[in-house]
Amino acid sequence: SLYCSFAQIVVYLFIGRRPTTLECEILKFFNGCKFLLWKFNDKSTTTSSLIEPSFTFNELGDYQVELISFGQLGCTDSFSKPIRVVEPITDLSLTNLELLPDPNSGSLRPLVTIRNNGNIAVANVSILIDLSGGGSIKEKMQIDLQPNQSFTQALVSELVPKGLNYVCAQLSPEKDENLLNNRKCSTLGEEVIVFAPYPNPSEGELYIDWIAASGDVASIAIFNSTGGNAFDKKITATQPGLSQIILDVSNLGPGIYFVVFSYGEITKTHRFVMN
Repeated sequence: SLYCSFAQIVVYLFIGRRPTTLECEILKFFNGCKFLLWKFNDKSTTTSSLIEPSFTFNELGDYQVELISFGQLGCTDSFSKPIRVVEPITDLSLTNLELLPDPNSGSLRPLVTIRNNGNIAVANVSILIDLSGGGSIKEKMQIDLQPNQSFTQALVSELVPKGLNYVCAQLSPEKDENLLNNRKCSTLGEEVIVFAPYPNPSEGELYIDWIAASGDVASIAIFNSTGGNAFDKKITATQPGLSQIILDVSNLGPGIYFVVFSYGEITKTHRFVMN
């Protein structure tokens, strides 16, 4: 029989940034163990005979931390856990936005789904709700989102739909790697909402965002101040909700231009300037 064993061992910070300090704790330690040996399997083959050691990894990589116990009668028991030391990347994406109606009050509650595309856990994130450009609400969500996991939650705020034609939700994480996937929108009617192109003035790229209740063909044309056609593009694979296109307008000379956006039977015109 085995006289020396242990259970419920916790190794803290199994994914961390460099340098990463490892904290080890034995929650339950059975009698009969004469000696313990921790192996951190780093380049220096560091070991420790402390019951609850602390060790710092200074290099990136994957490590297998081992704990071996030796009993008085020559028996052994072992435990191992993988450790990943990485450069931290934060990349949250807002993958879905729904407006849940309350049948009693008629109000709407935003339901959001957030995905962690980065390699470190994210705790707490702020989300900004845009009320058709006429105001905004900011909420702080208490989350503990591990890498490659998603989280869905209804916000506390209740929205009165009167006077609203669209609602947008945008995440505000710190040091996010990709800001283009942090925003989702939903219309409250059939109208297509086309936002003014940006940046304006432009120096080479022009962003056009729009919100639609259903997918359709989008056409974009750019005219100069004398009415000459300077750009044409047709987009067939559009989706409901928020869409975005980035136009390369670096070949346009300085001056005033007009972008004409057509979506189904809707046509919107906006003015922009090239530096």
